Amino acid sequence: MKRSFWRVVIFTSTLFLFILSSCAMLEYYTTAGMLEAYVLKGLFLSPVEGVTVVVKSNWGRIRGEGKTDSSGIAKIGTNLIKDGEQLNVIVKKENYGTVVFQDIKFKANDSIQIFPYLEESVATPTYEIPIDIDVRLYTDSTKSKSVDPSSVATDTIYVVVNAKPKEFDIKKIYVKVNGTPGVILNLPADLSNEYSTNLEDTISLKDLQGEIPLIVVAQDKNNDKVQKVIYLNIVK
Repeated sequence: MKRSFWRVVIFTSTLFLFILSSCAMLEYYTTAGMLEAYVLKGLFLSPVEGVTVVVKSNWGRIRGEGKTDSSGIAKIGTNLIKDGEQLNVIVKKENYGTVVFQDIKFKANDSIQIFPYLEESVATPTYEIPIDIDVRLYTDSTKSKSVDPSSVATDTIYVVVNAKPKEFDIKKIYVKVNGTPGVILNLPADLSNEYSTNLEDTISLKDLQGEIPLIVVAQDKNNDKVQKVIYLNIVK
């Protein structure tokens, strides 16, 4: 009798945990937005046809996908949980490095634009996201006090970037404050480093106010590129 009781308890607990985890993975869409991708290549920024563009949540759920036309353009309807939701965009085509945009804010009932720049690859990337980027913000170079991106009240911040490539060595890293999310070539960069997985230095926020994107880009030797966006709310 006792053994049967504990079997029921264990089964019920397991079922509850399974249902709970399944619910955590569900995404309830309340609105929608639009992604416009303009994919370019080469010195003359020629359009690229047949490029796959996929929008995903941080859970890995596909929110929208499509391919570019002969003009290098893909317009993709995107399901959103809320206005301002941050999603990832993966851009890929055979014989080219993968381009990934992480944590771009999408607008409800509105369009956002991205301009992926493709370069020929040495080999076909194995991983969907070829480089993991970790960004830490501090008040100064002692790195003793972290900065909360949602409330930045200083004229400078100390930025620490670590890029972990999954297949190919890092070619370069750069950081641009008040850059444009969805544009890889945010030049001139405020900070940059070549052939190293680490970049850290002080960056100025003087004369900036409100929500400002901090753009971090890492590129490997296969011409895979990952752009990570951190939105700073400057409240000086």
